[in-house]
Amino acid sequence: MPHSRSHKIPITGRFLNVKKILVVGGLAATLVATVYAAEPIAIPTRPLTEAESVQLALARPALQSLDEARLALARSDVAAAGRWSNPQFQYSREEVDRAGGDMTDEFFWLSQRLEISGQRGLRKRAAEQRVGAAGLATDAERIAIETDARTRFYQALHQQARARAIVDWIARMTATEAIIRKRQAAGEVSGYDAVRLSTERVSAQASLRQARARFARLWAELSAVLGGERVVAPYDGVAGRLLPEAPAPLADLLASLNARPDIARLESEAAAHELDRRADARSWVPELTLGVGHKLIDDDLGRDSGPMVSAGISIPLFDRGQPEQQRAAANTAIARSEFELALATAEGEVRGRWLELNELIATAHSQQEEARVDAKRLVEIAEAAYRGGELGVLELLDAYRGAHEAELLALRIATLARHARIELDRLTGGPEL
Repeated sequence: MPHSRSHKIPITGRFLNVKKILVVGGLAATLVATVYAAEPIAIPTRPLTEAESVQLALARPALQSLDEARLALARSDVAAAGRWSNPQFQYSREEVDRAGGDMTDEFFWLSQRLEISGQRGLRKRAAEQRVGAAGLATDAERIAIETDARTRFYQALHQQARARAIVDWIARMTATEAIIRKRQAAGEVSGYDAVRLSTERVSAQASLRQARARFARLWAELSAVLGGERVVAPYDGVAGRLLPEAPAPLADLLASLNARPDIARLESEAAAHELDRRADARSWVPELTLGVGHKLIDDDLGRDSGPMVSAGISIPLFDRGQPEQQRAAANTAIARSEFELALATAEGEVRGRWLELNELIATAHSQQEEARVDAKRLVEIAEAAYRGGELGVLELLDAYRGAHEAELLALRIATLARHARIELDRLTGGPEL
């Protein structure tokens, strides 16, 4: 027998190969460094969570600036309502030509209007109520933004889970196809079985591409809500649990509705209009104007001067604030009616969402415990029967489809339950993340 010899590379050749590797590696490193220097790229490290999505959505600088500007605008109304009117300075000069000589009178006045009805204090309190209402409106808007971010997050999570379920489906068919081709080569089955299973696998791969394309779109939309591509660059996909936990007791949720920002804002606005009405009701109280001055007299007899004081009141004969009082009373009634209607509507919506959520959670648990388990057993039975020649490839594919559809149905029910939970959280003032 010929002696086998191992082919060894000479030391010089090995050195040259190492040198080539180092040169190529250096060029590659230089190219990568150049690309990164031109455009910084954040390398994905971990998936995005629901809590991080909400934090990023609420931390956008434009949103922070908008909230601060709205509150500053409301606070400016407080300052305007509480300020005093400016004092008034007057100067007048009178010259009289007389036969015995000229006379000149000069007057210097400093007057201040004083509000003694208490209207200024009431209007300031009304403005302070509106600052609180503005803060509640901001809170309501933040809940809406939080709801939008959570909804988009779980849409992406559902699509990502759906793509993974399709991958598992393809993997199962690929493994079975490999077994069938071995049996075909051994003459145990016809070529139809392998071709039919391959056709099904190609169709599943098309579904996978569609799912990934939809996830890419949902991820782009979620990224925009969270602040842009640079903000979400450190994240790779999403991670979370589609099926939510059971909600709090219905009585507790209904009791918390008065504190919901948009409903509490209506109550705060009603209180502000009531203070405006009380202020307008005091329009019959006259305003007092006090003044101090100095008078200079210059004539042929010499130059004299002396102090002067004045006092005046307005006479509320024609304008007693009746239209303003009626308007404030009407605004108060409108705000209180809107509050009561919103509260009643919210109670009905919370009750409906609570019932829906509990039913969906129960359905999801039942589907997971029964339908998915039965589908898995059906696949095992079908595979064993196919190997034993009791079933054909069509029956085997039917079992595969049943298991896959059971998985997708579980994802859909869990997603519906999650969206119901998000809506219930919105209706009760937002979740505690």
